[in-house]
Amino acid sequence: MKAAQRVLQTSDRQWDDKMTQQAKQCMNWFTSNLTDDDYNGKSTFPQTWELVQRLLVDQNLRLETPLWNAVLNQWRHERRRDQSTVTPTPEEMLSFLNKFSSKGNLKPTETSYNLILHAQQNPEKAEHLLEKMIVQDDLPEPTIVTFCTVLHLFVSNGLPLHRVQALEQRRKELARKGYKPKLIPNAIYKTAFLNAYAQAKKPHDCQTLWKEWRRDCQRNKRLEPPGLAAATTVLTAWSRAGDPKHAELMLREMIELHGQGRKDDFLEEPPNIVSYTAVIDAWAKARQPERAEAILRELKVHDKLKPNVITYTTVIGAWSKQGNLSKAEFLLREMIEEGIAPNTNTFNAVLLSSTSPKQSLSILQSMRRLAQLHKWDCRPDVVSYTTILHHCAKCGDTIAANEVWQDMTDNDVFPDIVAYNSLLNAHSKAGMPEEAQSLLERMVDQYDGSSQTYPQPQVVSFNTVLSAWAKNGDVERAEKLFEWMQKTTKPNVISYTNLLNCWAKISSKAADEEKVIPRVEALIEEMEKDSATSPGIVSYGALCKCYARFGMGPKAVAVLRGLSSKKLSPNQTLYTQVIRALAENCVKAPEKSWPLMNQIEALMDEMEELGIKPTVIAYSACLKAISASTIPDKRDRVKDILGRMEATGVQPNDVIGRQVTRILG
Repeated sequence: MKAAQRVLQTSDRQWDDKMTQQAKQCMNWFTSNLTDDDYNGKSTFPQTWELVQRLLVDQNLRLETPLWNAVLNQWRHERRRDQSTVTPTPEEMLSFLNKFSSKGNLKPTETSYNLILHAQQNPEKAEHLLEKMIVQDDLPEPTIVTFCTVLHLFVSNGLPLHRVQALEQRRKELARKGYKPKLIPNAIYKTAFLNAYAQAKKPHDCQTLWKEWRRDCQRNKRLEPPGLAAATTVLTAWSRAGDPKHAELMLREMIELHGQGRKDDFLEEPPNIVSYTAVIDAWAKARQPERAEAILRELKVHDKLKPNVITYTTVIGAWSKQGNLSKAEFLLREMIEEGIAPNTNTFNAVLLSSTSPKQSLSILQSMRRLAQLHKWDCRPDVVSYTTILHHCAKCGDTIAANEVWQDMTDNDVFPDIVAYNSLLNAHSKAGMPEEAQSLLERMVDQYDGSSQTYPQPQVVSFNTVLSAWAKNGDVERAEKLFEWMQKTTKPNVISYTNLLNCWAKISSKAADEEKVIPRVEALIEEMEKDSATSPGIVSYGALCKCYARFGMGPKAVAVLRGLSSKKLSPNQTLYTQVIRALAENCVKAPEKSWPLMNQIEALMDEMEELGIKPTVIAYSACLKAISASTIPDKRDRVKDILGRMEATGVQPNDVIGRQVTRILG
């Protein structure tokens, strides 16, 4: 470092051949120690680049190709570690390379360009540079390494499969035109190509390509055979596609290929822990924890491989998702006895199976105690706390939720948006809209538009509070919150539906047909104007509930009949609300009850034809209509209703019992 500083401080008039040699020696030292490239906590690349600038720009000296490529390699290494701060950028480096190669100061090779491609994070720009290497005579010809680098960029950036196939087609075209010796695909390229199919969730194609590769190697012994990485890629393809059965079959085939020892077709390396973990993960995602654990047990008796924290955590997570806390805790104790230290993710997996805040808090205390006692990396994180808050929300336990929240902030764990929404949900389910509103307002005040400490409230955050006001039937507060939403974020279908439900639950004292009906109809009209908020069956159900409240049967029937034009199918709830609306119509206007009763019976028949089972509320509405009507055959209609209930297996409740008694006397 001191030698480099001495060279850099030397003036142009003092520069000589000795200084040139010292500069190159310093560069050699910097670029050959990539594993120890920090000096007092600082990267040495800035010094390397200053030396390059001094040699090429100030002194106009020639830089040997091997040394220049070593500089590029150090730069690539630094760029991949922290591309945001390391300069020059790939575009600037390419411009620098072109400038000094044209002057004769540099003689870049395909390796030079491959290193620039390695540092490139943009697949489009990488492909453009590859094409320049193909068409420009003054640039080195691309090799299979060049194509492999671009292919890796395509796959890592998730480009669609057709782009990968087009790149492979371009390679084949060039191979036919005379590039063949340089463009014969190696194992690394073919494995990356397989990985593209794995990421595209095309396991059948991935396995077919792998088998073709093996057959080609049997016919041509000079070809590089597929190794463990290629076989594991095929296995992972099945796992990603959600097919654990084929993933396990692939694992068995890998074991067989390694064990058979055939010279023409065998796997040099046996399946490793990654291979087994991929199969375990596939069974876990398929919600078959028994099979996932069976592979774990197989690993435990393996002569060379042993389960690790990832394999155990995956199996624990599989059992937890089934709600089996005892099994999850058994595996946790087992891994500790095996000397495998659980981490935060392991305990978070166990937390998933907890059924109560009390159990969750006990697990949280264990995490903290074991982290302090054994120095394990299992301190609770934001996921741990959020999971417990979710359990508190399900139980409506706001006391436990507030305790967890306080514990989280006391331990300097910053809540994310999921944690905030879970606490909002806890207050909402407990029927505490004031507390939920207060928390939402605090979220909005804390978020300043750029802070990463405090998350930005989402639509779901507002909807949770809106739902709390809706459950209370507090239209005034719900409308104010909805108006606030429109100013800060865009309400969605759930927002509108919550507000509609709030109007449907408005208290009897505040119920005013001239106020409620125009507002709910206006809300539906607003929703229908925007495809993003197009009303669904739940929204129309809330509208019909409002119509039922005021006995507006014809309007409710019109909504029902208009669903087909909106490509919606009525459900049990909507039919029930329409029947209620007609029944309330009978109460309001008994003299018109005859046609209304016929409509109700027709709707009941329609529900049965569609396989929709009428609810006890629908039957109760029918009896209410019969009771209020002036029709002469009340007894026969009551008997018909009771017969329908018996046929559909609906048990009469106390309300229906009283209604029948009142009608029959």
